Amino acid sequence: MRIDGRFEVEAPIGAGGMGRVYRAKLIGEGGRVALKVLRAHLSGAARQRFEREARILAELHHPSIVGYVGHGQLADGSAYLAMEWLAGETLKARLKRGTLSVADSLIVAERLVHALTAAHQHGVVHRDLKPANVHLVDKDIARIKLLDFGIARQALRGTDLTQPGTPIGTPAYMSPEQVRGAPDIDARSDLYSLGCLLFRCLAGRTPLTASDAVAMLTKVVLEQPPGIDELRPDVPFRLCQIISDLLSKQRHERPPSAASLLPRLAAVERSSGHCEQVLPTVLTRAERRVRCLILVGGDATPDPDVTIVTPPRDRSHMAAVQRHVEQHGGSLHALADGSLVVTMTGASAATDLAVRAARCALRLRPLFPAVSMALATGRAEASVDSLIGDVIERGAAALRYPSHSQVRIDALTAELLSDRFVITRDEHGPLLSGASAPALPRSRGARSCVGRDAELTLLRALLQDTTSEPVAQVALVTGDAGIGKSCLLTAFALRVRRDLPDVCVWWGNADAMNIDTSLYALAQALRDGLGVADDPPLPVQQQRLVAGLGALLPPGEVAGVAAFVGEAIGLPFAADYTPQLAAARSDDSLCREHIQRALLRTLEAAAAGGPLLLVIEDVHWCSASTVQLLDVALRKFADQPLFLLASARPQVHERFRKMWHSRQYQEIRLHGLRRAAARQLLRERLGTALSAEAAARVVDSADGNPFYLEALLREAAKGRLDLFPDSVLTAASAELECLPADARRLLRAASVFGRHFSEAAVLALLGPEERRRGIQSLIELLIDRDIIVRQGEGTTTPRHAFRHALYQQAAYAMLTERDRQLGHRLAARQLERGGEQNAMLIAQHLERGNHIGKSLVWYERAARQALRGDDLDTAAMLVDRALGAAPPEGRGRLLCLKSEVHRWRGANGAAYRASSEALDGFAADDPWWFTAA
Repeated sequence: MRIDGRFEVEAPIGAGGMGRVYRAKLIGEGGRVALKVLRAHLSGAARQRFEREARILAELHHPSIVGYVGHGQLADGSAYLAMEWLAGETLKARLKRGTLSVADSLIVAERLVHALTAAHQHGVVHRDLKPANVHLVDKDIARIKLLDFGIARQALRGTDLTQPGTPIGTPAYMSPEQVRGAPDIDARSDLYSLGCLLFRCLAGRTPLTASDAVAMLTKVVLEQPPGIDELRPDVPFRLCQIISDLLSKQRHERPPSAASLLPRLAAVERSSGHCEQVLPTVLTRAERRVRCLILVGGDATPDPDVTIVTPPRDRSHMAAVQRHVEQHGGSLHALADGSLVVTMTGASAATDLAVRAARCALRLRPLFPAVSMALATGRAEASVDSLIGDVIERGAAALRYPSHSQVRIDALTAELLSDRFVITRDEHGPLLSGASAPALPRSRGARSCVGRDAELTLLRALLQDTTSEPVAQVALVTGDAGIGKSCLLTAFALRVRRDLPDVCVWWGNADAMNIDTSLYALAQALRDGLGVADDPPLPVQQQRLVAGLGALLPPGEVAGVAAFVGEAIGLPFAADYTPQLAAARSDDSLCREHIQRALLRTLEAAAAGGPLLLVIEDVHWCSASTVQLLDVALRKFADQPLFLLASARPQVHERFRKMWHSRQYQEIRLHGLRRAAARQLLRERLGTALSAEAAARVVDSADGNPFYLEALLREAAKGRLDLFPDSVLTAASAELECLPADARRLLRAASVFGRHFSEAAVLALLGPEERRRGIQSLIELLIDRDIIVRQGEGTTTPRHAFRHALYQQAAYAMLTERDRQLGHRLAARQLERGGEQNAMLIAQHLERGNHIGKSLVWYERAARQALRGDDLDTAAMLVDRALGAAPPEGRGRLLCLKSEVHRWRGANGAAYRASSEALDGFAADDPWWFTAA
């Protein structure tokens, strides 16, 4: 068969909805061509796209772009396009056999960059770059041809087609702006697709994976891809960085042009084999939040590797959708396949977030009567198999089952909404049908505190004295590690909350990782008492701080107090929030005075409004500034109902001699449990499961230590009575060693952060393997084993704690020196990127990670924070620590700071000597010379 008198058809080689492709011979010349023939009945946009591809190819002449031979129209009205014949295979076919080497991937990248540069110089954006559109001539990786410009956009001529039904790309390789349907797609969209293609060459998968097109499009907009080095560790750092830049969500963060990549790729080639490997970027986005997703309809295309088309949209209808979404505090994403995604985030409690999302979904439901709608809830996290990816998958899967007038929801959302909404079920799962009356909050019972009745009675009597006179006083509970201090404080606080609703309970705890951090424990107590959660965005936390203070103070005082309480607890307001704040930030001494006054005023107002029980756990890890400020509060408010209940190990008296002894002071020294109490605890936990002889052996071995006793009871419950550890720490270590290897590894990672940790923080240390599997099952296992406990249930960032500090110490001791240093470096990086306000915490992690140079910067910041908090001893210690490791060129600024610290301590001679030494290190034109002078 001859076509247009120029081509002799030899064989059909493919067919599709738009036409057929043949292998043909060029008559008179003998060469072969690939002949694409458009079906005669197709017209309109399809014919325009076909003709556009022919016109573009006729203009593009490049060795890495398929060659143009000719095009025209046949007698029956069908159109044809002839291109050079290419033997071999597509890159897609090659990748089915396995990934490419780094060297071959660089060759692919270099050839495609040249091809894209040629196209972009002619104003052509390909818009569908993927392995299926890259041909390997004769299967040679170095002979690449870029194919299929059928949906390309020729911006310079305004020939873009945006009508409904226009193909817009392949979901797995589409840029975020393509997915959103942006009208101004430019060359940087092809660069994103190039990043996806290179990722697949090296890793064997696209950066984001999904089960269908809706899920893929949603992930392209909402989910961050992993680093290529997490899946392919042998990829050179420079190539990792190139791919990371190409995959940036914001196009202005990508390389400006394809041509700009050529020198960077050449640099990778030159450095191959000796490229310095840097610290793994395991967790580049540390924050995790509960997020609700509402998914509405969309293209039913199951394969995210198939090119999709854009459907029509009604602008007035979309405006109504936008209004409803904004009213409920959500964000609307209109995806290119016609589906809609609404994201809900920012609430402090998962229930509150789910309720808001449910109300939004019910308002949207009538606007889409014939379209499936789904609501899913989960935790967002940047990792290889991130949890938001799981939420997207569950939501997209729910869309496959029509829900008519209802909204299909996942199991977690159903659990969160069960008390406030009507939830029905069908064979495919739960459905949201409407709202119902809210339920009362659920109560939580107190843990058993066997053998401490006398101490609980004494604490109750002291609290009664505080409220009846009234009088400010302090009770300090001391005892060895594992003796039950935390259990006693917890049991008492829960009983007070249950039996004495007029008493306000504020709880703060110190931490070994924050031992040098000014006011840390008191800041935790204020956050607890004022209702300020740790995880919402800064503006939300500030609003809650103002609201909490508004319930205690006259309206005229709220702003002034909030400004400096915010400084103390890590919620800094803008400098122009109050005139005093702007002035104080330029004078550290003035700022310290304002902070102290604000904290004392807050405690005074809380106690004046009713009895205040202020609980501070582990005072032996408190900063000096915290202990001193609490002493001032006990003195100034001696006639107020303020009861300070604190716990500490005995060594607290060595660190803080005669602490609070001049106040209304009572120390309660905890000793080991009596044998009767130990036997009672044994009966509560195991009943009669043990013989009398075995029970006696457990009680004897515990020697009255409650923690040790509980560890032994767990061993006894498993029938392990043949070997008893000989110390509390050994008991903890032995228990950890009985855990699965993955659980022990998780605990080792968590121990780097101290006693308290978040799942996101632990994932920063565990790396890609654990992140792919997820740690939920391990967390549940450790909670079931009573190794860790949940904290802050219902918040958007899950936090946990070692149930006892000894577990943390035991896990930390299991780290190798290399892992310990690496863990602290990763922890510091995560905290820094997350905007951590506590400079001392970051400095400590860096120092323990042997990153001395960078730790100096943070020690200087920490010293200034301590100076601002009026903790002069700590500030001096931190400056000396930094000076001990600082290089000569970095000593000048530190000496200036040391001089300032000595000046405020009244040590003018030492201040003069430090300034003089600083002057010797500065040039006369250096701004710091004037500071030193």
